[in-house]
Amino acid sequence: MAGDVPAYLLGALDAGTCDAVAEHLEDCLECKAEGRRISEAIGTLGLLAPAAPPPADLRGRFLSSLQSGEPAAPEMEAAPSRQPRWMRYVLAVAAILVVALVGWNVMLSRDLSQSRADLAALRQEHNQGLAMLADASRAIPLVPKNAPDAHGMLYLSPDSSQALLMVEKLPPAQPGMVYQIWLIQGSESAPATVFHADTGGSTMVMIDAPKPLASYQSLAITQEPGPAGSPAPTGPMVANLPLS
Repeated sequence: MAGDVPAYLLGALDAGTCDAVAEHLEDCLECKAEGRRISEAIGTLGLLAPAAPPPADLRGRFLSSLQSGEPAAPEMEAAPSRQPRWMRYVLAVAAILVVALVGWNVMLSRDLSQSRADLAALRQEHNQGLAMLADASRAIPLVPKNAPDAHGMLYLSPDSSQALLMVEKLPPAQPGMVYQIWLIQGSESAPATVFHADTGGSTMVMIDAPKPLASYQSLAITQEPGPAGSPAPTGPMVANLPLS
């Protein structure tokens, strides 16, 4: 029944089906809401039509009605008893186009909302990074292992559980793999976060540890299966740095 709503709004249904759809719309809130969206889209289509010029004899008939004191009755043409078959096809195609237009508008609205959310998240991360750089009292250089060109710096305050890691020239991660940061204390390696580097191997990563970073011995980076990484290190160490 929901598929007949566009044709119903365009008047392309027979009397029996039209009555059935009208009765369905009274009880179905979802179809009623869809009908409102389609009606709004149909309304916008009317704005695309050029304005039609008035009939040439309109002025004369209007003046004659003023002189006689009675309004001139417009000439009415007899309405056809049924729609031509080609008109039904046109209306059906128009209904499909209207539904597609509504769906496209909904998709664009969702994409725009997601883009705004992503931008807000990036802005928040950027602001957090700037604040952490301003508060950092210690900078520890990254020591490359299996990535000889990689270099970077960890910015932190010893009594803080948060830090900012900035890395450059990391090699591209293998297909299906991500970089993962580990906080090491003795024989235990606690997963911190996963990240990706850009095409130049650069990235900025916010680290939020469960306890102050000074309580760990070191930080290490490995490649692990994506997208969530591993519960324990499985790949070779890419780089590391001391924390205490």
